[in-house]
Amino acid sequence: MGPPPATTSPQRWQGAASPQDHASAPPVALADVKIRPRLLIGSLLVAVLAIAGFAVYKATSSADTGHADDAVTVDRSTPLDQQPLNTNAKVTGSKLADAYVRTESGDTVATSTLIGQPLVINYWSSTCAPCKKELPDFVTAHDELGGQVRFIGIDAFSSLPSEIEFAKDRGVDYDLFYDGDGSFSTALGLTSQPVTLFVRPDGTIMKQTGEIDLAEIRSSVAELLVAPRATGVTG
Repeated sequence: MGPPPATTSPQRWQGAASPQDHASAPPVALADVKIRPRLLIGSLLVAVLAIAGFAVYKATSSADTGHADDAVTVDRSTPLDQQPLNTNAKVTGSKLADAYVRTESGDTVATSTLIGQPLVINYWSSTCAPCKKELPDFVTAHDELGGQVRFIGIDAFSSLPSEIEFAKDRGVDYDLFYDGDGSFSTALGLTSQPVTLFVRPDGTIMKQTGEIDLAEIRSSVAELLVAPRATGVTG
């Protein structure tokens, strides 16, 4: 009999580790892991640059497309409900528009029937803070000048009991009308209160104001009374 065949061990790839090698390899502790400071700093720098570049891109993109956020400035020195909206139409120099208002009892009155004498028309409402402030001045002005001009209050609301009492509680005793359906405000292009119109006897609106005080009411009435003579128009 010949010699037994030679046995060969399974061939291992060069560089490959056997299960025994893994079993005998010591565990790697975190303390043995070395962090390179330069690599860490470089990574952080790249991240910062990327964030900064994205911010610049967004700002430039918003400016180019016209969608940049609009800055809104609020005047904190004045309560929000007292800040003027400045959306009322400018009617100085024009004729008093034809419109209808209502009396306390609900009867309809045409504004055209008011023309023929000097008028001071105050458009107001009980929810308007400047209106509340100026109403006592209109009461005083009416007491002083009511024999020379006609004072008229036009409430933006209907003749609700709360509106009627609001005016009476503040001493208003001149003519009050109500614009609950918006005929007067629509005809004149008014969207906010207060508005005061100084109207000549021929119906021309001599002056339009927003919030007003007693001194300006007096001076405006004086101007209203001399205006027809200055233009050759008699009242």
